[in-house]
Amino acid sequence: MVFNRFALSLMGLLFLSGCATTSTTDPEIVNEPIRYEYEFEDMDSEEIHRKSRLWIGEVFNSAEAVISLDDPESGVLRGSGISAGNYMMFERQFRYNVLIESRDGKSRISFSSFRLESRYSSAIGGPVGGLDPTSSGMYEVIKSSIDDLAKTYEPSINSNVEGAEW
Repeated sequence: MVFNRFALSLMGLLFLSGCATTSTTDPEIVNEPIRYEYEFEDMDSEEIHRKSRLWIGEVFNSAEAVISLDDPESGVLRGSGISAGNYMMFERQFRYNVLIESRDGKSRISFSSFRLESRYSSAIGGPVGGLDPTSSGMYEVIKSSIDDLAKTYEPSINSNVEGAEW
């Protein structure tokens, strides 16, 4: 009987200590924008800007809901988005700012100001916390999600969907 109590106490202690061992990400990394640069030969800044706006609409389902600044003259699109990544059996959300700068023949996307999305309901019910960028495991999931998102940009800009014949 004494052995059972001791074993249960030890197991409980090990379980709880395992839950408390989350490491934090270096604050400089969390605050540093994630940037991607692209080259588009034979495209002027206006075309890149227009196609970037279309890309935002495709990726986020609504360009108007995301974009807070659209300045074709300076080639700047600025907005905020919400994305999700899988972490510890749940799809968890996070917020960030997005900036697209277009110049003749090139563009740059910057994702920054990653923030924890407040709790929301999961598909199986119950509240789920968002991805906290200060946790190193969660930051890696955020970075991977942003990488996947950025991989869709260049093919979208290079596509000729706008000029397709009906």
